[in-house]
Amino acid sequence: MRSEYVSWEPLALQYESVQASPSKIQILKDRRSRHARRKHAQAYRWNNDVLPSLLRPFMKVMQERFSKSASSTPGNPAMCTCGKKLRSLKVLCVSMERLENIVLEVCLCRTAGIQLIERGFFPCAPLCPSLAVSLDMLEFVASLFLNMAPNERAWAATVVEYLRARGHEFAMGDSFRRRFANALAYYQVLVRLVRAEITQIIAGDKTCLNNELDEKTPVNDRKYPNVQSQPKLVPHPRCRSHQSCSCHPCICGFSAPQCVLEVPMSTVFWRKLYRIS
Repeated sequence: MRSEYVSWEPLALQYESVQASPSKIQILKDRRSRHARRKHAQAYRWNNDVLPSLLRPFMKVMQERFSKSASSTPGNPAMCTCGKKLRSLKVLCVSMERLENIVLEVCLCRTAGIQLIERGFFPCAPLCPSLAVSLDMLEFVASLFLNMAPNERAWAATVVEYLRARGHEFAMGDSFRRRFANALAYYQVLVRLVRAEITQIIAGDKTCLNNELDEKTPVNDRKYPNVQSQPKLVPHPRCRSHQSCSCHPCICGFSAPQCVLEVPMSTVFWRKLYRIS
């Protein structure tokens, strides 16, 4: 039986995949809270639009960062090709060293997610993010939570105090923790998706990233025939989904029973990849 990549959804929203009568499903939908409906719509947008479009920009950033032959100076940003009206979007970028407010000119072909990935940040929301976290910080936290119990609240409080001690104003409060957790969860999903795509390319599969249709393929529709290319779905004992709370996705990006905490792609992995290619 052929497997496929399965993206996460909060446990509170998994009832929609259960076979039930239309009237029963409608009752369940009506009982959903406003927050649950919003999270469901956000997850749909991430999996069907945003994450597939971030595959190539993310791989390009990793190539420029870890390939020895890559230029150290960033290239010129791509120009708008859709001809639609530009919209200004203000985003707070958080890194290990500083806070930075940037203004992006967003359109249909140059989305906020693509522009932030090219700058080395990952957005907290699919369309109009107000906060972006550096890829280095997300990679560090993902590695840290492999060796300790995941604690987003403690990490967020530490980052806030650390940056305030260096003269940066930080007035987000608890919303920073929620936005950071959201960015980390979907960053983990993107990393696993990229790893599966790269494995398929190395294995010589014909459906690779050079196919234009592949960029528009939703996460749940991406097939990986080779078992070796499947993202590992091994539950981790420290996973949040094993706890009683089921309203928040696990820090690893999956809810039970698909939850997993994986080792992020290391510098050695990327250097081996570009030496092969």
